Amino acid sequence: MMKTAMIIGAGGGIGSAIGKLLYSKDFSIVAGIRKLNGAPLEFADVIVEGDLARDEDVTRMVQETAGEIDQIDLWIYAAGDIAHEKTAQQKMKDWEKIFNANLFGAKRTLTESLPYLSDDAHIMFIGAYTDRLMMSGLSAYTASKSALATYSAIIAKELRGKKVSLIRPAAVDTTFWDKVPFKLPANALKPEEVAQKVLLTYEQGLIGLVDI
Repeated sequence: MMKTAMIIGAGGGIGSAIGKLLYSKDFSIVAGIRKLNGAPLEFADVIVEGDLARDEDVTRMVQETAGEIDQIDLWIYAAGDIAHEKTAQQKMKDWEKIFNANLFGAKRTLTESLPYLSDDAHIMFIGAYTDRLMMSGLSAYTASKSALATYSAIIAKELRGKKVSLIRPAAVDTTFWDKVPFKLPANALKPEEVAQKVLLTYEQGLIGLVDI
């Protein structure tokens, strides 16, 4: 029986790599994106668009998904954002933008998706090595990713029967690096390597912290 994966943030570098790989493994893909620009996502069977900072958008996205699929077997939150600015200069709206992308969007979409998850569904969040990111200018990003780790750990205790994983890649070669004044590490991962780890995590039923 074909499995269905819902990927929030499917238009990004990591999210699209995950979508392409899972599609090649005969998953039916629901792609959650902010806005479809240009060519359609060839790996997506269902595309739902919306702003993860808006409750009404998230509700609509999940309702549209429910109208197209029977259940969600693999749910992945791959959305995210980063900014580099010292805390004293960063306005609250800028903090909220990062938290909406990295944390609040995860809470909104998972809460709306819960009724449609299969009994043994696997939930995955793309996190970060926050202990390595205690750097000037990254307070919002690091704080939001730290909170996401805590959220995922508590969700794992609350959702009995479901598998919950926090995938923590090291540096990944995506457009995120265009937003920060740091040099991309020579050993940075490719998005496809993260996707392979996601697939392995699902196939082996790995839970908790899954580091790359």
